[in-house]
Amino acid sequence: MRESTKQTTVAVLRSIIGVKADEMARILQCSIHSINSLESKGRLKLSEKLARRMCHETGISLAWLLEGDPKVPPVTENGEPFVRETYERAQSLKTRRDTPKEWNFSVRFLALAGQLRAVLMRASAQRDFTLASYQIRKFLNSLAVKYGAPKTGRDPELAHRPIEMILPTDAKAMRADLAKLESSFPFLTKRKPLALRARQSSGHEKRT
Repeated sequence: MRESTKQTTVAVLRSIIGVKADEMARILQCSIHSINSLESKGRLKLSEKLARRMCHETGISLAWLLEGDPKVPPVTENGEPFVRETYERAQSLKTRRDTPKEWNFSVRFLALAGQLRAVLMRASAQRDFTLASYQIRKFLNSLAVKYGAPKTGRDPELAHRPIEMILPTDAKAMRADLAKLESSFPFLTKRKPLALRARQSSGHEKRT
């Protein structure tokens, strides 16, 4: 794909879906002035709220929008190249990507959990595990406040206890996510079931 000459990701998005500024404003429920400002670098920063609406209305990747690099080829939430047909499909289906189906929620959660584990593994190898854990917990607690979820790790001793003793309900939900992933992708069951491996690795297989 030829590198875009547009100044912002919003400008790239509108050029691909092929609508005028006033139509884009109608789709996103904002003013034409806002669209023009968003398409001019440095005039108006794209908010998370408006980015989520763009994602819902067009099928574009939320991460791609917020990273703000118009030179990077645009992709969908699934990582596929974003084309006009993607927008047309999103308009016809009106799928709410901010409330994914159960199997999709499980897959995304486990992907994030895998990335988190990789970060902690690298931090441990660099002798920075404690610092990385603190930074992650601080970030997660800020999200907990934003979305009304319970905080974790407020008591220093909790960091040394099994996860099931901290949030037993969430631990059970994680096992359910593993089970959903296996049912959606049967090839993963060629080895020992993921949920069973997770219980065994925690050392608390008998605890529910």
